[in-house]
Amino acid sequence: MASQATQFTPDNSREHSIATYEIIHEGDSWMIIHDSKKLGALDTRMAAFDSCVEAARSSILCGHGVNIKLPHEIA
Repeated sequence: MASQATQFTPDNSREHSIATYEIIHEGDSWMIIHDSKKLGALDTRMAAFDSCVEAARSSILCGHGVNIKLPHEIA
C-alpha cells in the first residue's frame, strides 16, 4: 500500500500585511525605520542590518511578508 504525502495548505482565510523596514544613514549612525518609527541608532551599517533581520524574523513568524530597504554603503 502506497503512503500519501501530507500537503501543506496555507491559511488564506486572513490577509497578512507586509512589514517594511528601512535602514538609513543619519549623521554618524545607521537607523532602522519601521512603521514610521525609528527603532534605534547603530554604529555600523552591518549592525543595523543584523538588528533589522532580527526584527523582520518576528514579522515572518507572525505570517507577514517582509521588505527590507538597505542603501549602498556611504563612503
